[in-house]
Amino acid sequence: VLDEIQKISHQTLEVIRLMTNFNFEEKNLFSVLMAGNDEFIQHLKLRINEPLRQRVTCYCNLEPLSRKETQEYITHHFEVAGSHHKIITDQAATMVYDLTSGIPRLISSLLFAGLEAAAEAESQIIDLEHIERAGKLISPPGQEVYR
Repeated sequence: VLDEIQKISHQTLEVIRLMTNFNFEEKNLFSVLMAGNDEFIQHLKLRINEPLRQRVTCYCNLEPLSRKETQEYITHHFEVAGSHHKIITDQAATMVYDLTSGIPRLISSLLFAGLEAAAEAESQIIDLEHIERAGKLISPPGQEVYR
């Protein structure tokens, strides 16, 4: 699995292409999952990357989550982590969506920071104040929210 594939050099992409050419006893036993942003798709469209593009068998585009999907995403992650009770208020979950526009990676970062803020406040539930604080802590300088 190669994440942030858009940052990989052409030479490395060529090595990946060559590695996927190997057949072991007439079977290709080597698969690569490449994850990146739209910039990578633009790299694949370049003539120099055509041999690699021809080997890509599936494309998947992850769209931002809706407000409801964001709530489900949050609930799922807490359940997988072993939570048996509500960890975040509905208002805080709504703010998570508002601050992240439903982008899963940003949701996860904001929730982690929200958990830390709640822990520092010795609270067993993440509320609006914790998410507001988390948003300020993890936003780039000069920005108070992700959007």
